[in-house]
Amino acid sequence: MLTILPAGGRAERFDGIYKELLPIGPRDFLLSAAIRRGHALGAERALVISNQDKRPTHERFLARHAAEFEVELSVRSENDENLWSALRREIPVDEASFLVLPDTSWSCPGRIPPGADLAFGTFETDEPYRFSLIHDGRILTKPDGLTGSWQAWGCVFWSADVAAFWRDHQAAHGEYDHYDRAFEHAMQVFGYDTFPILDYRDMGNWDAYASFMRAA
Repeated sequence: MLTILPAGGRAERFDGIYKELLPIGPRDFLLSAAIRRGHALGAERALVISNQDKRPTHERFLARHAAEFEVELSVRSENDENLWSALRREIPVDEASFLVLPDTSWSCPGRIPPGADLAFGTFETDEPYRFSLIHDGRILTKPDGLTGSWQAWGCVFWSADVAAFWRDHQAAHGEYDHYDRAFEHAMQVFGYDTFPILDYRDMGNWDAYASFMRAA
């Protein structure tokens, strides 16, 4: 199984600082912790999606802080319109894959459900406008106007069969315009499972990162 970690953003919300390389403890960082989580859930190797400007820094970081894992690095195209455009070229069709967002932190007490073609690691949130929600066989992407507690996905597993389905569908009908639409389509065809992830934190901006560090 391959862990895919998209880290090719432009760092605009962090004033040019690469948020996936932010420290979260003594000699521990968001990106290296994300690689470890994928490995703990069964991934034999990892792929970090970088960009041309970040690549030298990512290469040095991975050589120093993730040397014990099998990690590859790819460079995102400047023409990619969204995250799915970067992801879909890197998804292998001959093995299962696991998407981990490297600017997040969470723990998983269990395992990916055996035999699943598609499974979401989910957590409970009372901020539905910030996340992609799993609801009634659909994915609601950062919806406005909702209140209360909802289940959101924080990581995604898919089988080689799902990857081949996406490849064939896009060859015939064009690219999905968002990763949630690809996941939702697979839910409708393959069904889906969920497994709980705990203590989910999204370090999407400085305030979220500072709050995480204060609580650590």
